[in-house]
Amino acid sequence: MSVFINRLPIGALLTFIFFSTSLTAYAESELEKLERYDRVSARIKWEWVSEEEPEVNGDLVQLYKSSGLGDDMSFLGVIYRNLLWASAPWPETWLVGKKPKPITEKNWLHLKRIDPYRYAVVKATIIFEMWDNSSKTPSSAFAFATQQAVKQLKALEREMVLQGNVSSAASVSVHLGRIYHNIAPVKAIEKYEYAIPHLSSASPKDELNFSNILTKGFVLKELASVYNNLKMHYHGLSKARQAISETPLEWREAIDYTQEVLALARLGRFEEALEKTNMLIEIAETKEFVDSKDKVNENFFARFLKLSVYTNRMASGDKEQMRELLLQLRELLPKIDFYNNDTLIETVNLFSVAVNGTGNQLRVAETQYFNTVSKSDFSPTNWKVLAYHNFRRANEIQGNFVRALENERLSHQAQLELNAQHFETLGDLNSSDALLHDIEMVNLRQVKAEQERQRLALKAQQQQGIILILVAILLAITTFWFWQRQRIVTKLAGVDTLTGAMTRRSFYSWYANTTFSRSTSCAVLIDLDHFKLINDQHGHLTGDEVLTCFSNIVQDRIRKTDKLCRYGGEEFLLMLKDSKKEEAELLIDDIRERLKAHSKWNTTDASLVVNFSAGIVETNTHAKLDALIDQCDKLLYDAKSNGRAQTVVATFGS
Repeated sequence: MSVFINRLPIGALLTFIFFSTSLTAYAESELEKLERYDRVSARIKWEWVSEEEPEVNGDLVQLYKSSGLGDDMSFLGVIYRNLLWASAPWPETWLVGKKPKPITEKNWLHLKRIDPYRYAVVKATIIFEMWDNSSKTPSSAFAFATQQAVKQLKALEREMVLQGNVSSAASVSVHLGRIYHNIAPVKAIEKYEYAIPHLSSASPKDELNFSNILTKGFVLKELASVYNNLKMHYHGLSKARQAISETPLEWREAIDYTQEVLALARLGRFEEALEKTNMLIEIAETKEFVDSKDKVNENFFARFLKLSVYTNRMASGDKEQMRELLLQLRELLPKIDFYNNDTLIETVNLFSVAVNGTGNQLRVAETQYFNTVSKSDFSPTNWKVLAYHNFRRANEIQGNFVRALENERLSHQAQLELNAQHFETLGDLNSSDALLHDIEMVNLRQVKAEQERQRLALKAQQQQGIILILVAILLAITTFWFWQRQRIVTKLAGVDTLTGAMTRRSFYSWYANTTFSRSTSCAVLIDLDHFKLINDQHGHLTGDEVLTCFSNIVQDRIRKTDKLCRYGGEEFLLMLKDSKKEEAELLIDDIRERLKAHSKWNTTDASLVVNFSAGIVETNTHAKLDALIDQCDKLLYDAKSNGRAQTVVATFGS
């Protein structure tokens, strides 16, 4: 009996080892399958040509079949089949067959256990695609779909934030921004700006998967579009150029420069805009393309952008330039291959008539354009905004400013209808502050539209009163400048100008006036290792960049209740309210790893890895700050003496 009892633990141990090994192998195979499905689905979503030409997509069909996704009824199979199904107009019947069974909560939990980041990206993509497809439904159904999609994405975003998965939360925020893009631009800006710092740059095309589709460059382009739509063209230009810089040179296409050219034209910087479009035309004509269609598309779009510059400038001789460009565009039209070919064809026809035809002929062209664009994939209100805007420009070309003014009014009305369509829905989803932002956005659009209406009316009446508008704009800019300057002065009074951390004086004042609860708090004194050597070898500019980088990393990781102070030189003092020393040490270790991982410096090309030492003191009373700092300093000295790049922890008074 005793022999059996002695052997029992050994048998249990062997059984545990066997099942652990099996589970590990299973997890690895699931991860491999997930990565395969992710790559296959991304390629099909972005490379499938159209349902009407299935034979063109033979390689993708074969890829789908060989991946095993088509016959996989497992949790992952169900999720990725639903992903393809949601991504209409991609091939529902050619690949997926009948509609896949719905995704259950167990399916999602399974994916989340394997890869939380892909879980967030795939789930957010399905929600967004289903919402996007609902844009073709009646307005009431679309409003309900918008409400549901925003609720689901907000819940998913919060789930990722609570788990501390910033990259996942950022990807979900991008999809929220895409929903808000046309119906609540202020919210879109908020979501895009939040997400951009946490997104990755573009990956090589042969590494495309759903994990890296939403790149920093893509979101910057979307953000530039929002700013330009709001007539905030300086912001639009800045974001557009950042987006272009994020795209590798060999991948850039003429369409990537759309927002930059638009912003330059709207700012009246026509020579820069024309110089940019001439560069694009030269590249399109001289560059070697793998596919001849790509060369045609590039030549067409580069000239299309140049045409838009002339239609905005309307200077002497520009009509002749438009006429020449339109002839070139009409020659290319039969060969182009864009998703919205019909709309582009009618746009070229509309401006051809505006330049070469009569007023009656332009009315006919407008009707034809209206009928074509109304059948496009735009939502009804969106295409009306676009159509009336183009009609306004066409009538300006013919000098009919009265009709141009009427079309601008109709474009404005269509935009208001779009805002009204979603105003109640979005208002129900957000706090009163967010609702006020929506109201402010509607008012802003009304003001901008009224300014545009006045501009056209004044131009039709020999531009009388233009000086009054310029004076009003100048006063608004001056008022804003004084207000902004006052804000900056107030903020900087207690902030270190280099790092953005609190000054020692403001920190002492905050500590003296802060009430601490009975729970423990931690004071942390941090000193950057070998900082003098960094200054000596790389220069003070690099030293300043290191200090700023460190401060940014810390402030990105701490809570609003925590405070960071630049205590002196390369020393920083950090107060973590309601934190235990174990939590503080984990936080400091994480900050250290992030700082060590930062390798790209703007002020030096040298390989530079920065580390620091820290002393942490835990206290459960509102101790005297000098006493806390004194003990932290002793611990920091121990950390330095023991070889640096480490943390020493103690309890106050011990």
